[in-house]
Amino acid sequence: MAADATYWAMLAVLIALTVADAVLCTIMFDMFTERYAIFLNQATAFVYIVVASVLLLGRRFFLDASHGGDRPPWLALIAIGLFNGTGNTAQALGLPHTPGLTQSLLNLLNLPLVLLLAWAFLRKRPSAVASIGAALIVAGAACSALRSLWQSDSAAEPVEPLWYAIVLYLVAQVFFSGERVFEEHVFGSRRVDPLLMFWVTLVTQFCLGWALLPIQAVRALGGLDPAALPDVIADGVLCTLGRSSHAPGAPACSLANTAVFFAYVAVDFSCYLWGLVVIRRGGAGLMTAASTLALPLQQLVLCLPFLVGKWAESFFAGDAVALAVVLGGFCVFQFWSREGRAARRAPPRDALISDGLLADGRLTIG
Repeated sequence: MAADATYWAMLAVLIALTVADAVLCTIMFDMFTERYAIFLNQATAFVYIVVASVLLLGRRFFLDASHGGDRPPWLALIAIGLFNGTGNTAQALGLPHTPGLTQSLLNLLNLPLVLLLAWAFLRKRPSAVASIGAALIVAGAACSALRSLWQSDSAAEPVEPLWYAIVLYLVAQVFFSGERVFEEHVFGSRRVDPLLMFWVTLVTQFCLGWALLPIQAVRALGGLDPAALPDVIADGVLCTLGRSSHAPGAPACSLANTAVFFAYVAVDFSCYLWGLVVIRRGGAGLMTAASTLALPLQQLVLCLPFLVGKWAESFFAGDAVALAVVLGGFCVFQFWSREGRAARRAPPRDALISDGLLADGRLTIG
């Protein structure tokens, strides 16, 4: 009975964090607009770098603990950071004009994309049942994306869907999937400290983000004058602090921007850490179950004005069909495929986690 209570408590906390993370992300990028899209990407990465650095230094100088892994594969970790950084940049540029309902379904494309990339580069051919589940997920996500473009009334919807923004968001999922396949390859060949990997990924992402800032000079992605980018970054800092810029095209900012930014950072980082706890205690099966159950709740929250205010989106019959198809595909994969059964039977003590942040069931800094 106690074990069941623990299982459901962990599941409930992770689902709540996952839903809050997705909703806050949608609201934050809409409040800051595409003008500050890459700035937000850089600002959140900077905060995480600071936190991860404190954890690494604390482990080294105060706990006198080592990560217990092999010598870090620096080039591989930097490559993973490049995948992550490119994906984050594409996602940041696409977010302001990709409806939240479409975002949540496109995120599930990671599963079929990972299967496809693992087959192409790691020679891991997916089973027939897994392929059917992946095909259903792709079909449902495509229905949602097309519905957003065909049925949305820009005067009534909080987010104006643009086809190139949705494509950028899709491209981001391709890079995130490539990152996961590369991580699988690296972790499969040696023991790597997850915290160190997280830090290297963030630093690489942060540096790449600065290199990609001129992309916002493209008219479709904001049309910013490259010479004005330093001012945009400075204005982004002011907006994060609740102060508006008088520059043309700058959004009106207030303390609400500050509150949403730091709320997102806190929830996103907590979601990451709690995800590690869940994998450590409950295994990969629990993590997958939480992701599946979080999706319909996320869809529901984004359609409830009393919870998300002016960011509430209309819910069409097409969304219900897309959601049913996606969840059907996910269930086919999770409960009937060879890969899904293997994930559910994975041992609770994940080798990737036990070498890093977590030890003996408690969160540590070593």
